[in-house]
Amino acid sequence: MSDVTQQADEQPLAVTTCEGADRQDELASARDELATSKVYVDNVLRSMADSLLVIDANMTIGSTNPSLLALLGYTEEELVGQSPGLIFGAEFAQGSIIENLLLQGSVSSIESSFLTRDGRVIPISVSGSMMQDEQGQFQGLVCVAQDITERKRMEAEKLQLHEQLLDTSRQLGMAEVATDVLHNVGNVLNSVNVSISVVTDLLKKSMVGDVGRISQLVQKHLDDLGNFFSTNPKGTQIPAYLEKLAGQLMEEQRTAIAELDRLRENAQHAQRCVASHQDLAKVTGITETTSVVDLLEEALAENQELLTASHIDVSREFDEIPQLIVEKHKVIEILTEVIRNGCQAMAAGPSKQLVVRAKLIPGPPDSVCLQIQDTGVGLPLEALTKIFGQGYNTQDGGRGMSLHNGALMAKNLGGALRAYSDGLGHGATFSLELPGNFHFSDL
Repeated sequence: MSDVTQQADEQPLAVTTCEGADRQDELASARDELATSKVYVDNVLRSMADSLLVIDANMTIGSTNPSLLALLGYTEEELVGQSPGLIFGAEFAQGSIIENLLLQGSVSSIESSFLTRDGRVIPISVSGSMMQDEQGQFQGLVCVAQDITERKRMEAEKLQLHEQLLDTSRQLGMAEVATDVLHNVGNVLNSVNVSISVVTDLLKKSMVGDVGRISQLVQKHLDDLGNFFSTNPKGTQIPAYLEKLAGQLMEEQRTAIAELDRLRENAQHAQRCVASHQDLAKVTGITETTSVVDLLEEALAENQELLTASHIDVSREFDEIPQLIVEKHKVIEILTEVIRNGCQAMAAGPSKQLVVRAKLIPGPPDSVCLQIQDTGVGLPLEALTKIFGQGYNTQDGGRGMSLHNGALMAKNLGGALRAYSDGLGHGATFSLELPGNFHFSDL
């Protein structure tokens, strides 16, 4: 065999060997890159502040990250292969999170809770997505959870502060009521004192005493009255003096009657002032069993003329609620005023929708929430507590003037009247919360 032939025969083998070596180098390089990527991904997952949970296709826990383990107090070996219900509880296993993940493919910022190894409940915000292979087959779920304990604490503190502000506002309102009563009654007493002084001075200066002296003169001359009135210097002055005295006494009578009328008017004014605020001081009254729906319908009926004239569309959303034992007239009065304020707030707006709701709030203790939602001018954040102060009002609507009394009556009923709004131009919702004093005998 010639050298050329031999060289030709050996060349393909060299090429093949070279290609195999290159392919091996590529595979090795790919393995190195994959290992590097895996290390990188592992470092990323381990450094995450949020908790990571991977649920396999068989709906068991596949893997976790250190943040999750530190939060719950488990080791990875204790969790892998277990049901997610171990750390989420029935809320996750039976609730909407899994369903939304399977139906929609992802969820974002769903509030739930973790159960730690020692039984503590940790509020969390869960986001997740469904994993699929290239053929679209279900591979599992990836969930990322944030511990929102601090956020919940701040929200609770904010709510507590809001309640304190409401309570302070109501207390200030009650103080304003007392100040108003004292001011009005004080003005009345000033007028009463003036009238008493006038009548007292009038009686001190009255000429009524002269009548007795004239009577004594006449008694001395009963046997000779004609001569006494015609010739006696004192007797001749008596007729003219009696005429003058009669005029003076009539003037005194007119003045006294006028002052007494003024005294009566002032006393009635003080009585009305006290009576107008008297209901606010009553803690209990006559209760009766009534339907929550009837309370709302009667309040709507009280405002029917205004609703019709303003072309306001009313919609109703009523839960099934047992009959309530409550001071019916006070509840209707509160609701009537809230609906009237809502109508006034929508008077100049393009949208005129009033939603009336009745909701049962499970306890313990159970309570009832009656809501009036309007599409009116809305309320700024700073007005949500001020609106229940006495005399507070807005420029664009009728809110505030009667809501003060409503808030006080709601408190006396054992409940609360609250306002919610997303700001000016976004309408407002007023909620009357009442204790669930239910009557079940007819159910």
